[in-house]
Amino acid sequence: MSDKEQPATSPFETTEGVAQYFNVSVWTVRDWVKRGIIPSSAYIKVAKTTRFKLDQVEAALVSVMSQDETETEADDEPVTVEPIYLN
Repeated sequence: MSDKEQPATSPFETTEGVAQYFNVSVWTVRDWVKRGIIPSSAYIKVAKTTRFKLDQVEAALVSVMSQDETETEADDEPVTVEPIYLN
């Protein structure tokens, strides 16, 4: 099959499509946008329509997950507490 015969696929995905891909609700995707977890460079918005670049959304989520793991590892380190003596 030549390139012209292959069906064209859009590089952009709907909010519903992103939700299905990541197995989350549409509200979760909207929350990710609102909280900045999905950066504005990963989607375009025209009027009330939003389209996402799925590869960039996935990269953003991977980045957030790796940051969370790093913070969790740092939280696992023992904490030294100095005793306070009252006279």
